Amino acid sequence: MFAPSPLVGFVVFVVLGCIALCGYRLGIRRRRKRLADLVSLGRTNSEVDRGIEELRQQLTILSSSTLGVAARVEKLAGDVSSVRNRVNEVEECAAAGAYTPAIKMAESGCRVEDLVHHFGLSLGEAELLRKLHGEHAAADGRDPTRH
Repeated sequence: MFAPSPLVGFVVFVVLGCIALCGYRLGIRRRRKRLADLVSLGRTNSEVDRGIEELRQQLTILSSSTLGVAARVEKLAGDVSSVRNRVNEVEECAAAGAYTPAIKMAESGCRVEDLVHHFGLSLGEAELLRKLHGEHAAADGRDPTRH
């Protein structure tokens, strides 16, 4: 039979050693790559953490400004409510004919102060009645702007 020579054994030993060395180097490359990936991932995590902190700060600013807006909206809602109530009162008075005597006095040339005093009108209401219904007085030759 064939007997292996010591040279063949040595060559096989060298080949197997080379294969083992290549495998070892390949393992080292993989570990280096994994380590580089982990380092890169660490940087990415710190960047993400910074981004999250910036968003948190922006959210804090936004929520504080929202509270201010909410307070202003509540105040405006109260103002609108009071104006709505006043308009309803005026409409109810007009529907009940409460302005009819005041209108007649304005048409007759009554002074604004007299409208305020006799009918409990605000100065603005009395001036408005005078301007609107004093026109009839002007058509009759009276001065509607006379106070």
